[in-house]
Amino acid sequence: MLCNLKNRHFYFMFAAEALCFAAALAISYLLRFDFRLPEAYARQLCALLVIALPLKLGVFLALGLYRGMWRYT
Repeated sequence: MLCNLKNRHFYFMFAAEALCFAAALAISYLLRFDFRLPEAYARQLCALLVIALPLKLGVFLALGLYRGMWRYT
């Protein structure tokens, strides 16, 4: 895992994955509500992103799932 932190490509891939995850979650909410997201669900989406995004990225990083991912990116 530490060798990934020294690789500058790792940070690009990490940021791209975070952006893709956040976009997928937001688009799924928008599709569910026909692109008219009610206020309550917009707040829920923001809260979910604050919790789920660091949790997902942290778990992937801890389990070493980013180790060989650059080759496929």
